[in-house]
Amino acid sequence: MKNITKQIKQALAVDTLWSVSDFFYFIETLANVGFEISYWKGEENCATLLKKGVVIGYIWQKYPLMFINEDYGDEITKFFKELNYIILIKTNDLTNQEFTINMDDDLMNSIDYGLETKSFSANDFWFHTVS
Repeated sequence: MKNITKQIKQALAVDTLWSVSDFFYFIETLANVGFEISYWKGEENCATLLKKGVVIGYIWQKYPLMFINEDYGDEITKFFKELNYIILIKTNDLTNQEFTINMDDDLMNSIDYGLETKSFSANDFWFHTVS
């Protein structure tokens, strides 16, 4: 199991206009270089990143945190130059329940309490993020 409490807290602590502008700039940049983006503004809390129709990652709209299939991690990081505060969590499978977090009040206010904190996947995290 990979404990990602530290990475999530780092993303929550970033003081920037991520959710207002940088998130949109980042997903537009990725779309312009051939990645597909699925994001319904006002309805979803994460953008889904796809390559050739296959989901390869999730980008949290509220905080600069991204789960990415490790096969695409290096390719994605070259777009972080201006946004080097984005926290990237790599996984070999977005559905693999390999993550754990130590839940506290700060995290409870950002992540739905229904997340199984002892064993979850990037896909589970995407599902349990709140606006």
